[in-house]
Amino acid sequence: MICFTAYLTFSNVKNYQFVNWDDDRNFYENPLITSLNAENFWQNTVKIFKSDVIGNYNPLTIWTFALEKRLYGKGSYNGLESPGQWHHTNVLLHLICVWLVYLISRRLRLGLIGAGFVAALFALHPMRVESVAWVTERKDVLYGMFFLAAMYQYIRTKTNPTLWRYVLIYLFFGLSLLSKIQAVALPLVMVAIDFLLDEKFELKSVINKWPYFLISFLWGVLGIVVLGSEGSLDTNDVTYPFWQRIFIGSFSYMVYLVKSVIPYELSPLYPYPPSMPAYFYPTIVLVPIVGYLAWMAYTKGWKVFGFALFFFTFDIIFLLQVLVLATEPIFTEVKKSTMRH
Repeated sequence: MICFTAYLTFSNVKNYQFVNWDDDRNFYENPLITSLNAENFWQNTVKIFKSDVIGNYNPLTIWTFALEKRLYGKGSYNGLESPGQWHHTNVLLHLICVWLVYLISRRLRLGLIGAGFVAALFALHPMRVESVAWVTERKDVLYGMFFLAAMYQYIRTKTNPTLWRYVLIYLFFGLSLLSKIQAVALPLVMVAIDFLLDEKFELKSVINKWPYFLISFLWGVLGIVVLGSEGSLDTNDVTYPFWQRIFIGSFSYMVYLVKSVIPYELSPLYPYPPSMPAYFYPTIVLVPIVGYLAWMAYTKGWKVFGFALFFFTFDIIFLLQVLVLATEPIFTEVKKSTMRH
């Protein structure tokens, strides 16, 4: 019922068009997609996995566009005739994510009603609209599907560890990384799961995940190198010293937290002004507050609260723009687009 409701909610995307904000660079003007045919499919596939787009290395996401071009793309938009079908794929991937969220919630000891509520909240939350209704954000629903699948298999190893399940974790982790660099957060999420499910949380829960942390570190370095090669780390529009970027991080954390509860004034881009606004500075109080709450959760055994806090923090920590070597540059001007959703 939840998946059906979500499908109806997003069913209107079949009437949406492509937009000239990243859709062009990613696929409908991407020569590796537009030139695709039966003869060069595998040749272009290799090139896709050897190249980046706009400084982002998410080849699996781009390859899904190539696959769709091969399956049903012809006519307008340089061979991509039916935008609705590309949008429809995003919806189907989102529904798989919803189902995985439900399964994970059940494995995390929630009852039918609780798991259903979590799945419904994820399925219909306004902050999910961008990922589902904008074709370029295929990377979100695709990485999310594999990320959640890896989470689910890891949770299952807590009660029934098998070699096959560990193989699946690495497989889904790798596919998630190939879809979006944000998947580097998986080892931290595993630690949060240990905190919730293990009878006693110990340091070894962190140490024994060193292979996953190593993969995340190496993938993060690769992402930085690719961004640097494209000049995406050079933010000529605005530059903040490191000490000010700390306040950017605390303000961003607050925005993510508030909009998770009250999703107001949603936008695909939140530009920063040329100088640091004064209202950014007080948000630094969140750092000691979150640290204190994390310590209390650990010492007092507040497992559910601690898991929620850790899971939320670990999943957004790489998006807070604290480091200059961030996954996306800071802009001072919003790009012009013809977005209809």
